[in-house]
Amino acid sequence: MILRLRGYSIVSAANGLEAMTYLEAGKPISLVILDLRMPIMDGWEVSRRMQADPALKDIPVIALSANAEQPLPGAVATVHKGSIDLNQFLNVIESVVRDPDAPLAH
Repeated sequence: MILRLRGYSIVSAANGLEAMTYLEAGKPISLVILDLRMPIMDGWEVSRRMQADPALKDIPVIALSANAEQPLPGAVATVHKGSIDLNQFLNVIESVVRDPDAPLAH
């Protein structure tokens, strides 16, 4: 809701498979905010598939994690769900979004 209030268009996926289906359809995306723990296909697998796909590998990814396991390879940032600093989170988003008119995928 906060991102929408800031003027971003948001596309949401209920799970990793749904996210990959959307991404592979080739619609423009400015940023992927990727929860590492999702049903059906987790964020680690989504990230692996994005990195292996030339059309998706350059889309910036911010990883959301409930704990501080290990950073997601290729992610521009990892945000811990339990301690999100909203201003810092928004600053990271604004620093990596290349096309403010293309939606953010969450």
